[in-house]
Amino acid sequence: YRPDLYAEALHHLGRPDMEPSRSLITLFDGMVFSPDDPLGYLHRLDITHPFTVAEFPLDRSIPA
Repeated sequence: YRPDLYAEALHHLGRPDMEPSRSLITLFDGMVFSPDDPLGYLHRLDITHPFTVAEFPLDRSIPA
């Protein structure tokens, strides 16, 4: 979760005064999603697939 990217997107939409919400969200399946623990939500799903989490550098130039 990148609040800085959220704020930049809002700025481009002309809405720089909005603050992102970190509140819990009840999803369509009735499970509660916490933005502070997205992996916890994935681990609670009945159907799962092994996954890994890795950092991806975003500041590199993409060749044309």
